[in-house]
Amino acid sequence: MTLPPAPPARPLVPDPASASTKSAPVSAVESKPAHSCCCGHQSKTAPSPHTCPAARTGVALLEQAGAFIQSIDDRSFSSPSRVMAGGTIGKHFRHALDHFSAALAGSRVHGGPIDYDHRRRNVPMETDRAAALTAIQRLVEELVETSTPVSASAVRVRVMLAADGAEAEFTSTLGRELAFAAHHAIHHHAMIKAIAEELGLKVPCGFGMAPSTMNFEQSRHPAGER
Repeated sequence: MTLPPAPPARPLVPDPASASTKSAPVSAVESKPAHSCCCGHQSKTAPSPHTCPAARTGVALLEQAGAFIQSIDDRSFSSPSRVMAGGTIGKHFRHALDHFSAALAGSRVHGGPIDYDHRRRNVPMETDRAAALTAIQRLVEELVETSTPVSASAVRVRVMLAADGAEAEFTSTLGRELAFAAHHAIHHHAMIKAIAEELGLKVPCGFGMAPSTMNFEQSRHPAGER
């Protein structure tokens, strides 16, 4: 299926002149219709009508991550947490982005499995907000072009099951793996929220909250009652 070209995305990389100072929150794209997702974030990037649901969720989560990264300074991005020893906001974002990258990269390799466990660590995006935002923008551009038919394609997933390196391979679909990457990102967003609150940073409403939790809360408090 031939897809329409992805809409131009506004660059997420912060102005170099303000890269070392705290920057004001900036929406990814202005004057475009919003699309809500499981995280409650209103996506400003209009996915193609053919974009699969899991990819749409991924786009909204990544845009939410990008907006948060732009709202903090470089020091906060790489400051070690005392609550989560060894963890930083940058490392958790890098880890979450790795899973989207692995799913998309694995799906492009003919016959090659998706591999979430063999990842590069100590990379620039862990400490450099501009590098993280560039990575987010690339992933968003690729996700908006992931159609529902493409998401139904079969993929193989290699998983490390034990500390001794024992691995196994399973059959899945790209859509299922993108849904996994999205839920995995929400899990790490919750950890990022804990670190951010430890550092005294403001965190967006719904950041790191599972869709099932948000659905439950909404059922208890319908829109008209909130």
